[in-house]
Amino acid sequence: MSYELKFRTLAEIRMGSPYNFAEIELEGSSFIPPLPKKGFQDKGIVSDDKSRCYLVHWETAADGGPAFSIWKLDEKEKTLMKSVIIDGCCEAIEELRAGSVVLTVWQYEKGIRKETVENFESEVHHLKGI
Repeated sequence: MSYELKFRTLAEIRMGSPYNFAEIELEGSSFIPPLPKKGFQDKGIVSDDKSRCYLVHWETAADGGPAFSIWKLDEKEKTLMKSVIIDGCCEAIEELRAGSVVLTVWQYEKGIRKETVENFESEVHHLKGI
């Protein structure tokens, strides 16, 4: 089996913003845990071998501004892992090598920057209330 990822854009995060809320349509794998219907951005990727899927989940930064985390679904390991919270908005996401991603991040004070996420240390066990 392998992941297939599609998005259905629901709305802008703020009026006039280029960043969106989206509903995830994830199919084709033997491991698809129940994901929240809301709270994701319309950005994500599937690994070249289609065994890993990375989703961008909206969060709130400590100062109340926009932030996000990366959710990693791994079909082989049957795990759903979450990255640390990253301040700003995700412009782009790409897989660097198995298990890590490179992000293009926009933040009001800093503009656009690159960031690498290698460690997905927080396993998501309870999806209700997220």
